Amino acid sequence: MRPELGAADAEHASFRRALGVDVVDRLDLLQTPLEIARVRGYDGVVVGGSPYNVSDTQKSAEQLRVEADLRTLADAAIDAEVAVFFTCFSIGVVTRMLGGEVVTDTPEPASATVIDVTEAGAADPVFGPSGPALTVFTAHKESAESTPPGAVLLATNEVCPVQAYRVWARTSTRPSSTRSPLPATSPTG
Repeated sequence: MRPELGAADAEHASFRRALGVDVVDRLDLLQTPLEIARVRGYDGVVVGGSPYNVSDTQKSAEQLRVEADLRTLADAAIDAEVAVFFTCFSIGVVTRMLGGEVVTDTPEPASATVIDVTEAGAADPVFGPSGPALTVFTAHKESAESTPPGAVLLATNEVCPVQAYRVWARTSTRPSSTRSPLPATSPTG
């Protein structure tokens, strides 16, 4: 969802490396509205960054459409139709969906930041292998004020207390599993 092609390409490459795969399909929600049937065929979805903030007081028609698309994707994740890792603006959308509040009083400049993995994070399949702390790139103007209702805090630091959280959804379409993770990281943008 980044209009800056260089930044979008770098983010896409970093997701590919982190996932340990050679190919990651790319869908730019700024250019193409979400068709939920398309993503249901994937093992998982990673949502990248965006120029938007959920706290924007004036929103373009494009931003409102993208927010609606992200809510649709989050609903599919909560219903265990697809596993999704939300980052940046999208986690602000999810935080509000869950009844949480998004604030602008814990911003982080564009930089490498150390985040601490919580006890729950240590047991998480995504954050657990990272050890007790990890260095990540952050650049956010807004964040969740606290972990939203129903979410489990996975990572934190002194500047931005809610760096990552997970929401568990009951699986209705994958009989080999009883639960499906919906991890999320703090909004950036």
